[in-house]
Amino acid sequence: GNQIKPTKWLYTKIILFLLLACAILGAILVVVSMTSNNNNNNQNDMDETRLEIQQLLSAFTPLETLMDTTTPQYQALEWFAQAAAAATTASQEFNIFNIGQQQQEVLGHRYAAVVLYYSTYPTNADLALDATTHECDWDLYECTQENKIIDILYDFDGMRELPHEIGLLTILEQLDVSSLNLKSLPDSLASLEQLVFLNASNNALGTFPTVIHNLLKLETLDLASSDIMGTLSEDLFYLSSLKLLNFQYNSFSGQIPTALLNLTNLAYLNFGNNELTGGIPTPLSPTLREIVFELNDFEFDLSLILNSTLPLLEFLLLSANGITGSISPAIENLTNLRVLSANSNKISGSIPSNIGALTRLEKFVFYTNFLTGSIPTQVGLLVELTRIDIASNELTGSIPTTFGLLTNMDFMRLTSNKLTGTIPSELGLLEKA
Repeated sequence: GNQIKPTKWLYTKIILFLLLACAILGAILVVVSMTSNNNNNNQNDMDETRLEIQQLLSAFTPLETLMDTTTPQYQALEWFAQAAAAATTASQEFNIFNIGQQQQEVLGHRYAAVVLYYSTYPTNADLALDATTHECDWDLYECTQENKIIDILYDFDGMRELPHEIGLLTILEQLDVSSLNLKSLPDSLASLEQLVFLNASNNALGTFPTVIHNLLKLETLDLASSDIMGTLSEDLFYLSSLKLLNFQYNSFSGQIPTALLNLTNLAYLNFGNNELTGGIPTPLSPTLREIVFELNDFEFDLSLILNSTLPLLEFLLLSANGITGSISPAIENLTNLRVLSANSNKISGSIPSNIGALTRLEKFVFYTNFLTGSIPTQVGLLVELTRIDIASNELTGSIPTTFGLLTNMDFMRLTSNKLTGTIPSELGLLEKA
């Protein structure tokens, strides 16, 4: 009997231990189950939130794009979803659901600001975008007093496609998308009715973006070096606010439409390095300060420009065309001219003596033409002249001694003419040449 009692006591202890273990295990399973349910509930809430946000943003972006995990629009969706999940009382003002219910335009504005930044910096945008403050407080955009974006303060270095959501920034005034290898510009640019500056140079556009025709307040349009082919659209020249038009280094062909004359505010006109032909419409706007027609196939009389009223003109670059005619005496009216370059053309006649009136002239380049007659002594009045190149013409007579007055000269070329006499000793005074 004494041996049986301890054995029963041992069994009892084992049974109690097993019961306790079962209870503990059961409690653990309950906790795990509750945690799992909470996680599932949280995930379900997050998924539901994302779906609601997706619905709100689909007013601006196709669902297919929003659901594509490789797009900046999807990243913006995720940013809004995470911001909504973490929203506190202090940040409720910027909660997407509050914004969405208040005003779709306000939401579109914030969404565009987020998409643009993710388009440029897809990996670190979260660090710059504070979900608890207005997008105008991110130091990324210049805004009006009414908190509307008018300029973008960061470079689009990482961007490969300008998102169409840019059109949601309806009072944007400045847009620089140069050197991004863009293949096109989105049609939504037509919504940017306040845009005054557009630089889309150094891209791969291929054809002229006709959406630009809608930008009626545009003052600066730079499409240089963008691989654009085709003719110049007449509609372009109804953007009457234009002050700068730069189409250099493209492959535009055909003639300049007469509608160019509508651009009465134009100051800088650059069609250099294209394949344009024929003549030019005149009279050109008296507001012009710079005309660049070099390296094309233009065929017009030089006097068409020189006889125009261009009191502000500083740069006239006409090299390498088929320009004919002569240097008109009316050139004396271009008193602000600093650079006159018309080499490699078919210009004939003499250099007028009243060229001495161009006292601001720095460069006079007419090599490889058919100039005749003597070099006027009045060239010595061009005291700002740093470069004169009239080589490869048919000039006669001697080199004027007044060249010795051109103390700023650092390049002079008179070769391949029919000049006679000796080189004036006065040229020895020109230390820079």
